Amino acid sequence: DSYNQTRNYPQGNWPLSLDFQLMKIRAMVMSAPPNSDQTARFENGLNHTDPVMKTAYQYGLVLALLEAGDVDRVQPLLLALQAEHPGKIAFILADAERHAKLQHYDLAVDLLYRALQINLDNYPLTMSYADALMRSGKPAEAAAALARLANNRPNDVDVWYLLAEAYGLANDIVGVHEARAEYFVLVGNFDPAIKQLGFALPLARDDFGMTARLRQRIDAINDLRRAQRNS
Repeated sequence: DSYNQTRNYPQGNWPLSLDFQLMKIRAMVMSAPPNSDQTARFENGLNHTDPVMKTAYQYGLVLALLEAGDVDRVQPLLLALQAEHPGKIAFILADAERHAKLQHYDLAVDLLYRALQINLDNYPLTMSYADALMRSGKPAEAAAALARLANNRPNDVDVWYLLAEAYGLANDIVGVHEARAEYFVLVGNFDPAIKQLGFALPLARDDFGMTARLRQRIDAINDLRRAQRNS
């Protein structure tokens, strides 16, 4: 019925969306078979007559070169992209990945931090920022950034998974168990979630507030488990 209604509307000639094309190219690179060299494919696209597609193929070449470990060729390509599209998050993330490939983690941290001052709580920037912080030996700062993100995205399994890793590197064992518990809840494994919080209880016995929070969360997960069994 919806299709039939739209047939009465005139056909439009819509311009290409750069953001859509960038994410399409990124999906192509990420879904390619392991160890496949995609550089030639994107190099051929650099001669495209449409400026949007030419930019997208240039971005694809950057990602393909990063995947192949050919970091030296990436910088001039990225500089050109960033000069043409300053502040574009996709290009900032690619530049941070370039720094990480070179093990210049502090440079990646600084780049992503500055981007986050403009794009507050941006999801991909924060995830990349936390990863760079962990790689640069600052897991407590990574955990703090991820905890804020988890508060905004409580149903994101990837955030809780990375947060558990950050807490582990920061030697916050209670935090590890809590983050793992939330991860297990989100994937529907309530028994392991309760076990994780049970592991945390003895570690928090001297902290009344933390103990109460853990017990309250155990009760809430038990309710979810009973509802699952009764459904």
